[in-house]
Amino acid sequence: MKTNLIKSLCIATLAACAFSTSTNTFAQGPNQQQRRFRFAPDLTNPDAHDPVMARCDGKYYIFATGMSIGCMTSTDMLTWTPGRGVMPEIPQWARDSVPGYNGHTWAPDIQEYKGTWYMYYSCSTFGRNGSAIGLMTNKTLNPESPDYKWVDQGVVVRSVQRKTNWNAIDPNMIVDEKGNPWLTWGSFWDGIQLVQLDKDFKTPKGEPKTVARRYLRRNMAQLVSPEDQARAAQAPDAGANAIEAPFLIHEGKYYYLFVSWDYCCKGANSNYKVAVGRSKKVEGPYLDKDGKDMAEGGGTIIAQRDNQFYGIGHSSAYKFDGQWYFMAHGYSVAENGASKLVIKKMHFDADEWPVLDERVQADPLKGKTINVIGDSYVANHRQDPSLTWVAKVAKAHDMTYNNYGRNGASIAYDRSAQGFGRALADRYTEMAPDADIVLIVAGHNDASMIGTSADSLQTFRTRLESLITGLKQKYPNAQIGYVTPWYIDRPGFQQVVRTVNEVCMQQNIPVLDNYNDRCVIRVRDTEFRRQYFQGENDTAHLNAAGHDLYMPVGEMFLRRMAAALNNK
Repeated sequence: MKTNLIKSLCIATLAACAFSTSTNTFAQGPNQQQRRFRFAPDLTNPDAHDPVMARCDGKYYIFATGMSIGCMTSTDMLTWTPGRGVMPEIPQWARDSVPGYNGHTWAPDIQEYKGTWYMYYSCSTFGRNGSAIGLMTNKTLNPESPDYKWVDQGVVVRSVQRKTNWNAIDPNMIVDEKGNPWLTWGSFWDGIQLVQLDKDFKTPKGEPKTVARRYLRRNMAQLVSPEDQARAAQAPDAGANAIEAPFLIHEGKYYYLFVSWDYCCKGANSNYKVAVGRSKKVEGPYLDKDGKDMAEGGGTIIAQRDNQFYGIGHSSAYKFDGQWYFMAHGYSVAENGASKLVIKKMHFDADEWPVLDERVQADPLKGKTINVIGDSYVANHRQDPSLTWVAKVAKAHDMTYNNYGRNGASIAYDRSAQGFGRALADRYTEMAPDADIVLIVAGHNDASMIGTSADSLQTFRTRLESLITGLKQKYPNAQIGYVTPWYIDRPGFQQVVRTVNEVCMQQNIPVLDNYNDRCVIRVRDTEFRRQYFQGENDTAHLNAAGHDLYMPVGEMFLRRMAAALNNK
């Protein structure tokens, strides 16, 4: 069930600990005013919603939900370049047919047959089934070709509120072995629909039939959880038949129907998953591994929540050079539910069922050198520094890691007399001369100094500016980033983190801001500290389990820094 908050292909997102890219700051401390977030696209881990893919003239194209249909391209499926929307103009028929539709177009499908590209697309509004599926055609996907021109062919199917018991969105077309086109679509209401099209690839031949449902209405009260009932209440006309996003493929002797179950578009609360069934005939019935008809609620789950994603759904699948690829969007754990592109290799097992393999993704961190300067967050206090999340990320990606952490260190203040060494604003000169990424992880000890003198906060600001300026001069070709302390409800911390965000925004330095309630490190939770800190009363130092918990968040931050470095 789509939401009116779905963003375009290049959507601004937050990390699990309020991540801000090199062109923005997003401070989230208590009582802090939220600043405007300016987004720099992540080209190796792009945002996407309802993605479909095609290959034309040696280049991969992804089309997705967005204004005028979002687009991005790649030569290797690893690094993606955002493109312009492909819909030349909003068709008048769509405005007339779907009140409220404004060009924000959902869930396209792209298929090629005998030299013509067919793009089906959804015109709708949140929570209503007054929707329509349109069709555009083109001779090529390459905008540089003289033959490139999208021609709108008008409406294919339309659903009418309170008259039609299905929703005309999420189209997918397949041509069967006899050359007949079939269109499947649907979201909620009475589930997934299928109809044969005429040879014009546009006109339905007869009435559609339901080939998949999430729940049977006669058993819905027993099957739907209270959580799903609450979600369904947000769009009561749709009911709780939470199924959508059909996609058909043919392999061997079977047609396979992929569908998405449960709820998308809710960030970290999304519970999207992908189920599949198969049939020897394109018209079905589609049966799961247990032989249950998908029209009766059957389906075998092949993708769902894991340690990387809260939910995965709205899938598609393609075969390039003999290799099958599964594609979807997933709600990232490391980025607090941001909708990210997921591509995985796929094979068929001995029983001819699809199995998902490793994720296809670039590794911008591999072989890089990272220098980290900071306090006991880096030195790891009383435990082995090799157990920190930075050290683990470096090892996982074959990076060269130089640790310049020191217990008790401060950015602004010389604490040599206490045995903690010089200020980082002076000590950075001792760091190795080469680095691809430089990370500052500090501020905890500076926070304790705020308020001890009239100019303490200004002193911190001045010295932080000096540190960043010095690092920029020392490492002119590196990416420099800052990781703040966790949320600690003591005087000085809010002022320090606010100053960090302000200075880093001015200096164009990305900040991984942990000082907020979104952070996975829940310092105020006693049980959490017992499990993940170096002591129950410790509010600063993670133990090995805590570093493991935080590692995906930090890893994503470093990935973005490395990707920005690669794109310089």
